[in-house]
Order: sequence, then C-alpha cells, then structure tokens
Amino acid sequence: MSAEARLKQLGIVLPNVPAPLRETVEAVATPGALADLIAAAVGEPIPPTLPAPELTALLHSRMQHLLERVQDVYGPHPAGEFWVPHRLGGGAPTLAEAARLDAEEASQRAAARAARQRADPAGASE
Repeated sequence: MSAEARLKQLGIVLPNVPAPLRETVEAVATPGALADLIAAAVGEPIPPTLPAPELTALLHSRMQHLLERVQDVYGPHPAGEFWVPHRLGGGAPTLAEAARLDAEEASQRAAARAARQRADPAGASE
C-alpha cells in the first residue's frame, strides 16, 4: 500500500502541505513504521492579517481543535492512564490543574533558591 493510501486509510488528508512536511508524514505512515502510534493533523493556513495577540489566540484555538480531533480519532483510551487526557477519562491533569502544578513547582524552586542564597550569600557553593 502506498504512503498516500495508508494516510487516507488513517483519515489523514494533506492538502496544500509543503513537500518536506508531506514527505515526513508519508515516511512515518509507511508499513513497518510507527504509523499506528503517531497521529498528525494539519490545519488550514492562517494569513497574518490580524495583530499579533489576536493571531496568537487564533493559532492556539486552531491547534487545540486539531489536537482534540486527533485525540478523539486515536482511541480507545485506557481509563485512568497518566498519559490519557482528563476529558477522555484519563489521569492526565486538566490544563488548569497543570498550570497550578507548574506554579507550585516554580514557587518551590524559587524558595529553595532563596534559601541557598541566604545560606551562602557570596555564591561560593555554585
């Protein structure tokens, strides 16, 4: 089966995709490769006609949609697994939970750094 046929079988269509990206995805989708473990989606081009903050928000929204589409197609998803998104019944944290965990970790690191600096203000141990 050709790479293009394999991609179509997987529900992957690559319209208007630059040749290097198309060749990469086709190489991954060839028999014997990791095609069953990798999913890819390519969205429509976004012309840079908006201010940067609005383009960033639009890009984030489109990428989130593509990610969710690929996740939905990828299933079935084992319940409770750490790598499965929360919205699909997995144990991965939600975006809000992940942000909270990241903030807690950053705070702990900052506190540890401050404690080291108080213990050795000259920085001799670094």
